Amino acid sequence: MRSRRTERAAGGFTLAETLLALVLFVVLAAVALAGVQAAARARESSAMSASASLLGSQALNAVAEELRFGQEIMTGGDSVMLTSARYGVAVTIRLDENGRLIVPNAVQTVVTNANGDRVAHTEDAELLSEGAYGALSISDFNVTNAGDGYRIYICVSNPTGSALWQGETTVAPLNG
Repeated sequence: MRSRRTERAAGGFTLAETLLALVLFVVLAAVALAGVQAAARARESSAMSASASLLGSQALNAVAEELRFGQEIMTGGDSVMLTSARYGVAVTIRLDENGRLIVPNAVQTVVTNANGDRVAHTEDAELLSEGAYGALSISDFNVTNAGDGYRIYICVSNPTGSALWQGETTVAPLNG
């Protein structure tokens, strides 16, 4: 009868020790992977929040600047009509279907068509550049009268529609 004893080479490991080491390695790798994934999610969330804050602040400032230097201002809740030093007489600032602040028909150019005729062409102007939005959009925009000035409210949302940033400011026009 053979006695039961563990055989190993000098400096080697038994099968049980090898399997235990392998299990420990797999558990440690899984914990490390979970930590890296959690850190990546936290970083993405932080970056999205920072981008939303930046977009919201830029949008508030852009609208406030137009109102500060505008004349003949009429608020309409989700839009505002004014005479703008930049865009002209009786222009409207509003949200488009993509959640971007636009001034409809503000860019006027003369183009030559296929027949060689010169024709007027108008395009919408964006208050902020395309790059300012990234994956975000403005989901709510509101301008109301506030005493001697105007209250501007903006809400920035992520692609799923969740609000990430909300802000408001009040501005008094310089030109009455």
